[in-house]
Amino acid sequence: MAFGGKGWDHQQGERGLLGPGERELEEAHKRGKDRGARLKASRVLFYLLLFLALYLLFRITVPFISALFWAAILAVAFHPINTLLRRLLRYKTLSALLCTFLVIAAVVLPIWLMGKALVGELSDAYKALEEMLSHGKLEEWLDKLEEMPLVKRVLPILNPGSTSVDLKEFLLGQVQKGAELLSGQVLGIFRKLSSMVFQLLIAFVAVFYLFRDGDLILERLKGLLPLERGEAEELLERVHKMILSTLYGGLLVALVQGGLGGLGFFLVGLPSPIFWGMVMALLSLLPIVGAYLVWVPAAFWLFFGKGQTWHALFLFGWGLGVVSTIDNLLRPLFIGTRTKVHPLLLFFAILGGIKAFGIIGVVAAPVIVAFALAMLDFYTRPKPPSQPGTE
Repeated sequence: MAFGGKGWDHQQGERGLLGPGERELEEAHKRGKDRGARLKASRVLFYLLLFLALYLLFRITVPFISALFWAAILAVAFHPINTLLRRLLRYKTLSALLCTFLVIAAVVLPIWLMGKALVGELSDAYKALEEMLSHGKLEEWLDKLEEMPLVKRVLPILNPGSTSVDLKEFLLGQVQKGAELLSGQVLGIFRKLSSMVFQLLIAFVAVFYLFRDGDLILERLKGLLPLERGEAEELLERVHKMILSTLYGGLLVALVQGGLGGLGFFLVGLPSPIFWGMVMALLSLLPIVGAYLVWVPAAFWLFFGKGQTWHALFLFGWGLGVVSTIDNLLRPLFIGTRTKVHPLLLFFAILGGIKAFGIIGVVAAPVIVAFALAMLDFYTRPKPPSQPGTE
């Protein structure tokens, strides 16, 4: 029998040769292919919608990333207290509320005390300056300062292009420039302060919900991580340990710096060494600011105001060689020994974190390092052999 006749449809001929059961199988196979194509298209659409939703969620939350991060840090730091209150009160909402008030007190009270002390010191300084102006002591002090050889050498460098430099005129000009600069930045400073207060309020609200629902959030997070159950718990444990080590390390370094700074003030005979030691300890918590805002002006005041050259040089050397250096030595060492992260890596991570994220980078950078190292460890860790029948 010939199958090559004119007008013969090859596919129809093949179908004609198939039995009823074979034709049904072919139709089912075709329907399966169509269903697979639709499923693939649906999956692509689902991932596109998921990406869009996550992107929009990121855009919504990115203005509050800093506040949310601080809230997470505070929640981790005060977690033992919240756990104790929950056991005593047996109501997680009430315990979360009380613990949030403790967090607010721990954050706001030192800021308020520092602000009050600063206002008092500025008021005393203004009264002392007013008294010096009324009695002519300021001009007398400036005349003595102008006759110092070091000042005569430095002034032409500070004011190049001038053959004769009047110290009073120079200082007046610098004060005027500073006042103009400050007046021009008042609106920007007010906006930054308003933003900081708003971010602080957001952080306190987030802290409450983290205290109340933190366990549920952690369980949900473990389920979302693309890791085995044990690996997810290990990852969160590493991050938790890094946050605690960074916080406690920062507090330890701040106390050491404040104590050493106060000791330096005591050795050179400056007044209120305990108070200024506390101020330096609080400033040491902010690496961008630092304790040098206290000991540098004090050294200059000893040198120019009191004429105590050796005391000024000692305080400057003490601050530069001891107080400032201890931060770079102790912080990476303390964090690294507890978290098994090399101090050199933490040193550069903290510096890079400050540059990239600001003050919060002091804590964010070590946490990012801990997360990255844990993920690398999971990636390079040998996988257990698969059991027969589990694949």
